Amino acid sequence: MLSPELPLRLPENHPTMGDRIDVSLACEVCGSRNYRTTRKPTQQGQLKMKKHCPKCKAHTMHTETK
Repeated sequence: MLSPELPLRLPENHPTMGDRIDVSLACEVCGSRNYRTTRKPTQQGQLKMKKHCPKCKAHTMHTETK
């Protein structure tokens, strides 16, 4: 017989996915908002990633917008 799985218990101070905020990533070249992601609210500064922009048809820097 299979035993029922017990739910995992996280420590009280453990961050969960509910502790993250939604942000959009906008291309620095054309300004179009191509991507959505999440980040921790305790993270300092703006999120920057190099992503593919379909409008520019190139890999460009994308910065965080709200």
